[in-house]
Amino acid sequence: EHCFRVDKSFFLFFVGYGCSKYNLSCSFFYLQKRMWLQNFVTIFLLLPVTVLATSGTFGLDVSQPYTSKQWSCLSTTTNRTWGVVRSWHSYGGFDTNAPATLSAAKTAGLTMDVYLFPCFTKDPKAQATDMVNKLSSSSWNSVWIDVETNPSTGCGWSKNFTANCQFLQTMITSLTSTGTAVGVYSSHFEWGAVMGTQCEIANHLPLWYARYDSVGANCEDYKTMPFGGWLRAFAKQYSDHGDAKATKCGFKGADMNVIC
Repeated sequence: EHCFRVDKSFFLFFVGYGCSKYNLSCSFFYLQKRMWLQNFVTIFLLLPVTVLATSGTFGLDVSQPYTSKQWSCLSTTTNRTWGVVRSWHSYGGFDTNAPATLSAAKTAGLTMDVYLFPCFTKDPKAQATDMVNKLSSSSWNSVWIDVETNPSTGCGWSKNFTANCQFLQTMITSLTSTGTAVGVYSSHFEWGAVMGTQCEIANHLPLWYARYDSVGANCEDYKTMPFGGWLRAFAKQYSDHGDAKATKCGFKGADMNVIC
């Protein structure tokens, strides 16, 4: 689980991506020490720990179910060791395929995250907590909030950038309050269309950005068109039409990614 007790009365440990500036996975240690007949003393520490997905790691993200055989093929015949699975539909509902797909990928040895495509007209806190609860028995590291134009009827973002930014803040807070590691997926165009140019409330979180250009599988192009207050990115989605090796394993048309 993303939040667990090391001791029944004394410790809580929250794992999260944090040091995106250095491509590090960080842990937020929320430490409660109970003294005899005294109040809790609360200490917050921010310490770097083992990187879950390192610079140069290749991966892909999927919105459809895949089997352990397909993930095993990917693991043994390609250099892709990081995967991201859709866990929340753009219409504001849990993706029931996510648990089985995560389990299959774990069996194949991949490092797995999930992504949440929020519906603006539904409560952001309820969407966040519902997703976390329904994935409580699954193995995954982080959730990426998908910030882009929503195609689902009745779920589109508002025309008010401030309201959209506040919605995102609420969702981030709701997720992190459960001990869930959070990042943001978007692009220069989509962020501008949804959040405008003033919203920088998420720039302390890892950024996974989409950009399909001649630069390909590296992140040198981010600095030419930064957005959202991020100085650099954590990962890049550099293709939306798969590659030959992934296609042979059944991942036809999957999005291709690389850790910066």
